[in-house]
Amino acid sequence: MQWTRTLALNALLLSPVALFAQTPGISYVDQPRQVAAISLMETPRFTAEHAAAESALPDAPTPTSSSSAEGSAVLDASHADFADQHTLAGRPNQQFASRYATTIQPGQTAVEMHGMEKAFYGIHESTSPTQFAGEILSAGWSHIINSGPHYGTDSGAFGQRLGAAALRGTIQNIATDAVFSPMFHDDPRYYVMGPSQPFFKRATYAATRVLTTRSSHSMDQRLNTPLILGYLAAAGANNLYYPKDDRGVSETFTGFGTSLVGAALGFEVSEFLDDALKAVHLRKR
Repeated sequence: MQWTRTLALNALLLSPVALFAQTPGISYVDQPRQVAAISLMETPRFTAEHAAAESALPDAPTPTSSSSAEGSAVLDASHADFADQHTLAGRPNQQFASRYATTIQPGQTAVEMHGMEKAFYGIHESTSPTQFAGEILSAGWSHIINSGPHYGTDSGAFGQRLGAAALRGTIQNIATDAVFSPMFHDDPRYYVMGPSQPFFKRATYAATRVLTTRSSHSMDQRLNTPLILGYLAAAGANNLYYPKDDRGVSETFTGFGTSLVGAALGFEVSEFLDDALKAVHLRKR
């Protein structure tokens, strides 16, 4: 009897374990297969989402190159029929004109001048040998024909005329180049058309530079306002040191007109001087 009760008690205690082991879905043996199934189901979905996210990203930057010819020309030659002779960069055997050169020859590249540089340019022009030569010729001619300013014809009159011519020329250059050229952004230099053009075309071009000039930043032609205002200011200043008979409104505008004619003649000299020096073998061709 006792061994029967012991056997029954053991059976009663082990029955829940057997029942738990036979319950479907709780087997520990099945859990690795369930985890593996979940991994196989989730991996494709993750891969598709990851690919979609990567496709939304921008493409990697690719190296680009600019054309070597781009930006090589400083000026557009279409603005003038002789523009290709001046200020074109990137050419073989390129020649740069000196910064304060008063004339730019064909084939030379002109360096752009800014405000303060134009002031130094005006001072440089006022002290150049060609300026002194022009003042001596002006004073000498005025002395010979006894024109205004009327200082007379004695030995001291020539000195007075020379001093007046030097003062007038200095005021013209400073006012034109150092004051009004920076104000109106114009280029005060003279650009030689050169022997590639007909003689009368060059002569007309030189004479009209009194009324026409070019912008400091482009080939655009415009009214030569700096020269007109600068010469008018110099003519007005003549009333401060000219003889009494040469002062007044009428005399001021007469002197202004005479100065413009002198400027036109000076431009003619600038246009043809190099050709003349080559003709007499004083300059290499």
